[in-house]
Amino acid sequence: MGPVPGTCLLMTGPDRTANYSTFYKSYIISILVCCFVVPVLVVIFSYVSIIKMVKTSNAMIANGYLTNRQRKMERDVTWVSAVICTAFILAWSPYATASMWSTWGFQVPTTTSVITRLFAKSASFYNPLIYIGMSSKFCRDVNALLP
Repeated sequence: MGPVPGTCLLMTGPDRTANYSTFYKSYIISILVCCFVVPVLVVIFSYVSIIKMVKTSNAMIANGYLTNRQRKMERDVTWVSAVICTAFILAWSPYATASMWSTWGFQVPTTTSVITRLFAKSASFYNPLIYIGMSSKFCRDVNALLP
């Protein structure tokens, strides 16, 4: 059989499995890199930079002797950073995996496709919840804004 008009796929064989074109595969891979890999690297770089900045500023202030408050602040910033990075990766990895899986011609069930999309989009919802749950100051500030 020939190419399907208006698509980047070629239907072949009796089971009509999809064989995607090289252009389509390169497009999906570039989307994966630009919209998943690069953001993951930016998020990790940003939070590592924040942790380094907190540690450097505490070290300059303390002249080698950190107070318990400074140690707690470093620990809290590191913990929140690790949770945010992990949550972002866990939210978007299933979607990226399902996209790559389907790009190489494997059938992804509709339910799986929908669930991975919803899970990825949920990152914007639970990010503030992580901050609220892990920062008492943030929680107080949000409560002050609410009537």
